[in-house]
Amino acid sequence: MSDEKNILQLVKEADQLRLSGEYEKSIEILEKLVSENAFFAPAKLSLGRSYFEFGKLSKAALVLEEYVEFVPEHVLANKILARIYAHEKKFEQARKKVQIILQEAPDDTIGLKLQDELMPSAMDEFEQDDTVKTAAPTLTPTMAELYYHQGHIEEARKIYEQLLAHDPQNKELQEKLRMIMPDHKNKRTSSDGDMDMHNAEAIEDGKPSDNKIETLQRLLRRVEERR
Repeated sequence: MSDEKNILQLVKEADQLRLSGEYEKSIEILEKLVSENAFFAPAKLSLGRSYFEFGKLSKAALVLEEYVEFVPEHVLANKILARIYAHEKKFEQARKKVQIILQEAPDDTIGLKLQDELMPSAMDEFEQDDTVKTAAPTLTPTMAELYYHQGHIEEARKIYEQLLAHDPQNKELQEKLRMIMPDHKNKRTSSDGDMDMHNAEAIEDGKPSDNKIETLQRLLRRVEERR
């Protein structure tokens, strides 16, 4: 397919499927697009995001690394890669991605949080912390923050609640959960609302931004199934 408008329309459809929790269909469309249009960067970004949210982290990393060859400074792509590499304990690679994030957005809260998590002293504490070892490896405060800034507030809330189930006395988690609760109500009632990370960083492929509760529930179930 050579018509760029048609390709963009298919990318939009695939993104809508992703937001609706239909990851297999989204991935099927995007894999075909990428195979036929290897240099069309928006399709690679969308495919990487679909892989990531579906839990196929190795495939997500492979595709997103190809994407950042086209757009090396893309903040969201590097955030996802940093999280994947941190999860896989490839800490040096994760730190390099965080460095790129903070070069482009020095005050980015997710980037700063990742930087703190990836400091050598923090890694030592992580390895020695029995509470962290018993938690689901893909559920971390930074993952919750990433979902929160993408507009997946209900998803972020559920992740915080699961983390608190493993560490009920963690005051930082309690505070973060408390702070997103009123914000959730405000976002649902606000006529204007702030542009979230998903909208601010989306490239010209027109990603839809509706976040349905049932979609988030399906995503969380997939995370729980992989625990």
